[in-house]
Order: sequence, then C-alpha cells, then structure tokens
Amino acid sequence: GAGKYGAATGFVAASDCTQCNVGTYQDQEGAAACIECAVGKYGSAVAGDSGAEGSGCIECPSGKYQESKAQGQCESCEAGRFGTARMSSNVSECIACGPGQYNSKQASSTCDSCAEGSIVTADESGSLSSPVSSAGTTCTACPAGQYSTSATSACIKCGVGKDAAATGSDSADDCADCRAGTYQDQEGAAVCIECAAGKYGSTVAGDRGAEGSGCIECPSGKYQESNAQGQCESCEAGRYSTAQRSSNVSECIACGAGQYSGKQASITCDSCAPGSIVTGEESGSSPSSSLPVSSAGTKCTACPAGHYSTSATE
Repeated sequence: GAGKYGAATGFVAASDCTQCNVGTYQDQEGAAACIECAVGKYGSAVAGDSGAEGSGCIECPSGKYQESKAQGQCESCEAGRFGTARMSSNVSECIACGPGQYNSKQASSTCDSCAEGSIVTADESGSLSSPVSSAGTTCTACPAGQYSTSATSACIKCGVGKDAAATGSDSADDCADCRAGTYQDQEGAAVCIECAAGKYGSTVAGDRGAEGSGCIECPSGKYQESNAQGQCESCEAGRYSTAQRSSNVSECIACGAGQYSGKQASITCDSCAPGSIVTGEESGSSPSSSLPVSSAGTKCTACPAGHYSTSATE
C-alpha cells in the first residue's frame, strides 16, 4: 500500500512490504521503491506519514536548511547567521548578521542589535576579543573604565586621571575626572586611587594623572588624618608643626613656656619678652583679668601701667 514498497519479486504476504525509510515517501500502491524527499525538506519520523509527500516530507523552517535529498532532519544555521526563508536548500541562505548585530544561538531567524557601550564579537565565551563587523555571536558590555561609541569598534580605555565605575559606557564623557583627593596613573580604571593621609588632592583636574601631582603633601603647620581629602587641616593657634605630610593632629606641638603663636597653621612659636605675659585667649583680653599659661599660648600682651612681670608665664 501507500507508504510502503517491495523491492523483490514473489512476495506472499502483506508483511513482506517494507515501510518507507525516514526521508522518503510513497503515495502509490504497488511501488518497488520509495521516493526521496527533495532538498530543503526532511522526512517525518512518523511511519504513518510516509504515504504522501505532503505529510512524509516537511519543509525546513526558517533558520535551517538541507542540501541533500532523503534526509531525516534539517541542518541549523550557525550562531552569527540567520535564515528567513523556509525550505532553504543551501547553507548560503544562512545570512551573516550585519554590523552591530549578533545572535548567539543556532537556527536563528533574526539577529539582535548590540547597543552602544557594548561590542559584537565572534567569541561565544563572551570575552572582549576583537569586534567583528559581521556574523557576530556575542554582545558584551565594555567593562568599567572603558567605553565604546559603536558595537563594531573596540572598547576604549579612559585616560589617566579619569575613571568610569559603570559597565557599558558609550561615550568618552562617561570617563569622569578623578575628584579632588584622588588620582589615577593608569588607563582604563574603574575607580581613582585615594590620596593617603598626610596629603591632600590638587584642585586642578589635569594634575590627577599621577600621585606626585594629584596628591600634595601637607605643608608644615598642617595635617590630614583621613584619605581622599581636598585640603589639609591647620594646627590651631598656640600650636605649631615643623614636619611635612603630618597625618595626625598630635603632630601639632604646643608652644612652650614663654612662647605663643596667634595664628593657625604656624610652623614656629614666638617668644614673649619679660614685662608681658602669655595667655591662651585669642581675644587678647587684659592681662589683669587673664591668667598666664605655661604652654599653647596664643597671645603675648604687655603689662599695663602700674603692673610688671618678670616672666611671660607669671
């Protein structure tokens, strides 16, 4: 019957008729052979379907093809290519994805677009190898510290003195200047490096491409206890510091007996002569109403008429 054949002569029973193989069919009774499914088609795996071409031979769907006759399945367009036609009979009908497009699966009927800030590669692992202009299989976002204005262009590293914390940046404008108190001497950085304690950051953005120019040592009379600061703190009046790059307020030393400093950020103390007294009051109130101090003095005031002092601390 239909869907079967008998190649030999002298059959004595219906069981001697053989079912058509997958990839073939027979719509006539009494056939000695089955007919091969044409290219662009594949054979049904259901034996009962092989009695007619329409049911026994199925067109290859979009994204697949078959170049040979009498086949049990269609071949898939490889990743990076797509096919829109049905019943494709040649691998050439699998079209390469165009610039800025990709697909990562076989048997695709379309390609996806890769947004700016990402690049198209032919590397299925998703690594940032060289971008391709066609047949892309992967769309990968540029890593932090890099950007891309086109999916077919390589990711570009942000320059020194800049960072970009987010992935997928699509413009050089996404590379921000290191803020005051930080620097970056490498290209392609996700974050800038903090200036250490005892230093402060340059206010000039163009200086922040190296630690030496972006981070400046606190001068004598000042200190900074924290990282990534835009300025140093001043030793208070009555104290001084001779060291540079001081990182603790304890390095601000109290003026000694008979000495004073009336200003913040002093690097020395001045001596107060006999006949005057040293006080710890910046207001410079009358010595007759202020007690002298033996250290950390901020003011040297002459004794008024009718008073005398043999020592600035008495």
